[in-house]
Amino acid sequence: MNYPWIEVLKRWTPFAKEAELLLAPATTTSGDILPSSGDSTKHAPSSSNLSFEGSSGMVSSSKSTTVKDLPQSRSDQAALSGVETPLKYPWRVVDARAFVHTGAIRLVLVEDICDLDVVAISYTWSDDMKKWRESICNPEGRTYEEKIGRGSRLLSASITASSDQSIARAHLFFTIIAFLVLSRGKKFFWMDIVCINQDKMQEKEFFVPQMGNLYRNTSETHAYPLGAEIATSVFSDQVYFPIWEMRAWTVQEQIVPNRLLYCYAFHGDAIDDIKKFSHIPDADSDKGDVIHMQSLVLDKYKHVSGMFLLEKLGHAVTCCVREELPLSNLSMDAYMHHLEIHGDWSQLQTSIRRSSKHKVMCFARTSSKEKHAPEVARISLVTIGGRKSLWPQDMIYSVLAALGLEKFKVTYDIGFEEARLQVFEALDSKVLAHILGTDWGSNRDSGNNDSALPRVVASSPTDGMYYLKSAVLHCEYTRSIGTQMHCRQERLRIWKASPDILQGLCVLRHLLGNGRILLMQGTSVFDTPDFASIPIATIPSHMTKVIIIDMSALGLDTMKDDDVFDENFEIDKIFEFVEIGECQTTAMLVDQMEINNKTSLLTLCCERTASGNLVNRGTALILDASALSTAYSHVIVQ
Repeated sequence: MNYPWIEVLKRWTPFAKEAELLLAPATTTSGDILPSSGDSTKHAPSSSNLSFEGSSGMVSSSKSTTVKDLPQSRSDQAALSGVETPLKYPWRVVDARAFVHTGAIRLVLVEDICDLDVVAISYTWSDDMKKWRESICNPEGRTYEEKIGRGSRLLSASITASSDQSIARAHLFFTIIAFLVLSRGKKFFWMDIVCINQDKMQEKEFFVPQMGNLYRNTSETHAYPLGAEIATSVFSDQVYFPIWEMRAWTVQEQIVPNRLLYCYAFHGDAIDDIKKFSHIPDADSDKGDVIHMQSLVLDKYKHVSGMFLLEKLGHAVTCCVREELPLSNLSMDAYMHHLEIHGDWSQLQTSIRRSSKHKVMCFARTSSKEKHAPEVARISLVTIGGRKSLWPQDMIYSVLAALGLEKFKVTYDIGFEEARLQVFEALDSKVLAHILGTDWGSNRDSGNNDSALPRVVASSPTDGMYYLKSAVLHCEYTRSIGTQMHCRQERLRIWKASPDILQGLCVLRHLLGNGRILLMQGTSVFDTPDFASIPIATIPSHMTKVIIIDMSALGLDTMKDDDVFDENFEIDKIFEFVEIGECQTTAMLVDQMEINNKTSLLTLCCERTASGNLVNRGTALILDASALSTAYSHVIVQ
């Protein structure tokens, strides 16, 4: 198989001749800044050949005029005029070719990110990366771009085998990113740790709502499931359960991109290990030639079987780029190979859960491309409940694109709860209706009339429900009133399920990822008021429904399973159930296929207070689509 870009990597002009063009403070077109492929050489440019006086070239878009001032000058001008002008920052992108060949991070300013062939990078921050960023921000630079350019060049020239290993690891990771961008025939990439000045909160607030625009319009997104780490082995927990899937920001970074590619890096030569389960055609298995680079960040590399073996200071790293499918991804394939060889079943349930979530996220990507905004928003809110973020507010800001709020004004000095409420107040009615019921629990004691809304932080996500068909005709949240809906509601009497139904609870908890859900049975007391008081044993079985609900909704937060399942412990309550919509669920109950095959109702389990208002106690899944009456009414859940 031919890879024309390999020839481009082999041939590069000495940067002593290009430094003036590449690093001068010029205004150019995107074509002007692309380095020419001159004579090949094995010698790295010397530091004396490079200048960092104004190292940020400016690229004008084909649709708008050139950016002529930096953000700092805009704020200064506003201060002098006495008029508060909204700050508008140009995009920065990294020149991958400049870094691979010179060790300098050249940041290029771009007016419109949509007009440049850019790769977006999705990964996770680490202590190594934070320390690395501090080390490359040289205080001698006049601008942010110049500081990063100077600092990164000095670091590249100073790293040895005895250097600070945390910084060296991060620098190697950045080298891998730049190299894989070039391997795809691309030149520029965007990576938040250097492309946003992390020391300026206003700049971060400007770019956060625009992440959807970035990921939708860049040609590719390169996701690093291992975070900023290089795995010690293909067969390790690091690979089986990727840290990338625990970060809040990667929810929309996995759903929104135009094209998503997964990038992996392993210490040493891991090519043979990867080939054991990758089914690489024989035609691609020939050993590649060693290409000598002799740059500050890379000594040599070779291309083998669609993978790369990079080497610097005698240390080898294996890299690969994959386009993964719902039923096939490197993490799961590696785990299944390990299981086949070693027969270790101890983490099978965790692996199945991880695989199921991967399939759901792939479905969300399809929904995003088909512009099914409400479904994308619902999956995002379900998924993010188990994630983490460096800034508390990012637990909601990180999914603004998935929620359709790309013009939302972001502020980081208001705390998470205020940010959460502002986002829900701004949501479109259809999107808001879809995200109800994404949390098994509720915020019923918050004082903000928001018990119907997902808590997001410390939530209990309602996994395992698919293809929601919303039954809410209108939905709006305001703090003064609560969540107003036009939907169906009904009063049900519920009690602990019979033993033959309860036997499937253990499997159900594994599938839904919630060890505190309980199986109940219930019947309507709307059509048959007598059912509210007669003995449960006298209620005809065909008039009962199976209900899945979190124990917290029943006031059993602190009770142990043994106490709840004791035959002498009774649960018998009446609640108001507010319908969210119909959904499909995984076949969940052992020996209850007549229940499993029915479409279920996703509802809010509410109680009516003394004032007559409804307060949500938690989400409930009724395993029968005909459970509620057909009458619609105006409902307010506070």
